[in-house]
Parts: sequence; C-alpha cells; structure tokens
Amino acid sequence: MTRSLKLAGICPSTYYYWEQHKDDSVNNDVSIASHIRQVQEETNWSYGIPRMTQELKARFGYVQLNHKRVERVMKEHALNAKVRIRRFPKGYYRIRKETARELPQNILARDFSAEGPMCKLVTDITYLRVVGGWLFLAAVKDLYDNGIVSYVMEEHQSLAMVIKAIQQLVDKGFDLHGVLIHSDRGWTYTNRAYVDYLRGLGVVQSMSRRGNCWDNACIENFFGLMKCETIYQNRKRLLTKEEMEQLVREYIAWYNDKRIQKKLGYRSPVQYRQSVA
Repeated sequence: MTRSLKLAGICPSTYYYWEQHKDDSVNNDVSIASHIRQVQEETNWSYGIPRMTQELKARFGYVQLNHKRVERVMKEHALNAKVRIRRFPKGYYRIRKETARELPQNILARDFSAEGPMCKLVTDITYLRVVGGWLFLAAVKDLYDNGIVSYVMEEHQSLAMVIKAIQQLVDKGFDLHGVLIHSDRGWTYTNRAYVDYLRGLGVVQSMSRRGNCWDNACIENFFGLMKCETIYQNRKRLLTKEEMEQLVREYIAWYNDKRIQKKLGYRSPVQYRQSVA
C-alpha cells in the first residue's frame, strides 16, 4: 500500500485520513437532505435553491454550505420546489422576441385580390373535434379564385404538416418562386425550419400582425363556412377521425368544383378558373 501511495504521489497520512472520514460527506448529505425535506414540508414545498441555502445556514448551522451542494442534494433526493415550475426553457421569451424581429412582415396587408392563379396564397390550421381527441387541418387557399389548392389532416399539430401542405403544390408541378404565401404567427409558421423551407423555394413569405386575425380573414372565412355547412349541421354525435377526414375531403371537393360564390360571378372556383383561362 505504501509503495502504491508513493507511486501515486499521495502522502500516507492523507490517505488514512480520507479512509477514516470517507463516509462523512455521504452522511452529511443525508443530514442535509433530511433538513431540506423538513423545510419543504413546512413551507409547502415552495423554497428554491437560493432560499433553501440561506434557511439551512441560519436554522441548522451549515455555515460553509454552498448553494451548488444544496442544488445537488435537492436534485438527488427529489426535493425541488413544486410551485412555479418553469413552463418554457430558460431564455424562451428573449429568443422569441429576437426571432420576431427577423420574421417577415404583413406584406399581404389585407389586399385579398390576385391578378392570376398561384400569385397569392393564404394558409392556416384549424381544429376539428372528433371522438377521442382532435383532427388538425392545414389548408392553402388561392386568392385568385378562392379555391383550396392543398390541404393536410393530422391527429397532432406539427411542423411537418404545414410543410407538407406546401410540398403538395411542388409535387403538383407548381413553381412557387415569387409566390406570396401569407399566414398568421402560429408557432409552426414562425419556426425557422418552415421559414427556411419557403426561402429555399423562393417564396415571398408574409405574416399577420400579432393578435390580428383579420389579416388572414380569407382562410378563416373558409374554415367557418366548412364548419357551418357540415359539422354544425350534425350535432347529434361526434364523428370519428375517419368520418371527419371523409367529410373534409368531400366538402373541399364540392367547394372547389360546385359551390358558387358571388365574388366569382356566381361560379365555383374551378368554373371561374376555366372561364378566364
């Protein structure tokens, strides 16, 4: 042993002192944890690390106690405060504010007219209540003839579904370079991956002003019509996911092909586009 200590450069007296006191730290942690639990129970589990450190020093005489040790002991023994838990990661609001400065502005500016097809598009997501949960519908509307040019339905709202709604247009052979696509400031549309995706396609991205739903009124109007003319007509029971998907598909097909609109000279979107082609 002595030779090993000598090779390691450790003084024998130092080793034997550590050997005699190696359990002190563990035992002390147990004592600290016991006192932390006592304080938390008395304060309804409301003390965080700084206040707990000061309380232990003042009340139990841990004069040299470091807040980092308190943090470790509280974490290891599940003694953290149970109120005011951080809802978002640290720096969330700062990053969100900084990101907002970089986001596109309201380029559409409520000019809902379009000179030709696939010049101005508006998009949004709506929630549809179904048995056992929700169905989310992301739709893209062409302001030229008010037709729904793409849509995606998913059980959960996601970044992938809004990108997929745009990708459908690419898959249909549309060149989106220079096309204006307007949305609100929902998290899916402000996500960096979505912004970069549109930029890669050469899309001109536009966004509603904060808290101003009227800036995207056209797509909101479509969702309202769809619900009034389908879902609200049948209030006897909730539809299943499969039934709702079928309902939406049939409605959009009818809306595009058959539903006449005053703005289009009492023609449907498909009839209007064919008549001016």
